[in-house]
Amino acid sequence: MINITDYEAAAHSGKVGAIVLVPAVTSRVKIPCTVAGGFADGKGLAAALAMGAEGVTMGTRLAATKDAEVADTLREVWLKATEEDTIVDPAIDGIDCRVLKNEAVKKLLKKRTLPFLDAITAGLYMKKELNLSWGEMIRQANSLRTQAISLDGTRRGLSSTIRFAVGGRLFGKATVEGDIKEGILMMGQAAGLIHDIPTVAELLERTIAEAEGIIKKMQTKIGS
Repeated sequence: MINITDYEAAAHSGKVGAIVLVPAVTSRVKIPCTVAGGFADGKGLAAALAMGAEGVTMGTRLAATKDAEVADTLREVWLKATEEDTIVDPAIDGIDCRVLKNEAVKKLLKKRTLPFLDAITAGLYMKKELNLSWGEMIRQANSLRTQAISLDGTRRGLSSTIRFAVGGRLFGKATVEGDIKEGILMMGQAAGLIHDIPTVAELLERTIAEAEGIIKKMQTKIGS
């Protein structure tokens, strides 16, 4: 199974939109594919099926449900957000990352060269959260530094590794603590399609029902 991540997705999104990327991949591979990025309802599911995918992966949409273990402040953000309220930039955590455009992000974007203190603070946070010894932390950092971050073999490097640590600390403030002022929230453009907070069961049932209705209607349109 391949999960195709398009440009609309939260966090480390692709560089090509779904309408081009999905058929480009599904027409070239012989294994089942799902697609992530910008999917929040039956319209998206029907479109994904039409482009050759077997289904969709919903991240932001599923997070904005009653069953998700997230702070209510995050649900409020998703309800109010539009599809234009995100930004993609490598300054977030070292490689292109789509997040909510807030004050914390704006501050980080101004720091094209991170101060030494930020790097030390982020490193200590990583050590604590992952329960690492000093030796383990150094090995982890070195492993990240040499990690390939693109198909052409480009490595993350030291600067990107530092930003990864800084971004990780700020992600935690948003997703764990619910602080969307000082923290950074990974969010896809599908936020613009979120208008309520259902249960997961309600969301899946109506998504499937809507997709089925659209597919039947399209058969009538194409056949007429």
